Amino acid sequence: MSLAASHTEAWAAAKAAMGVSATYDGTRSITVVQRYTADDMGQPAGSRHQSPIQQLSVDNDATTGIAADEFVPGKTVTLTPRSGATARDFRLTRIVKQNAIFVTYEAH
Repeated sequence: MSLAASHTEAWAAAKAAMGVSATYDGTRSITVVQRYTADDMGQPAGSRHQSPIQQLSVDNDATTGIAADEFVPGKTVTLTPRSGATARDFRLTRIVKQNAIFVTYEAH
């Protein structure tokens, strides 16, 4: 199996296991794998908290995800921040990493 094929399979497995439904800029449905960025700022373990900053990974595709070449800071992704919560808009601020298969964006 080629490296590209193994990355494609790993990304498909991650989306199947951890993906949540979202809407990109009110225009299309996408699947997002979300991860909160830890924000401990040197605090003792008992006082650490989760930052409202998230990393959202999506297909690098303008139909099923958000292609890196269509990225515009300030566009929104509407999703549920955690199980049982009400969906809300998260503003995309920058690309954290990308490859031909997926892109990870920072969102606030």
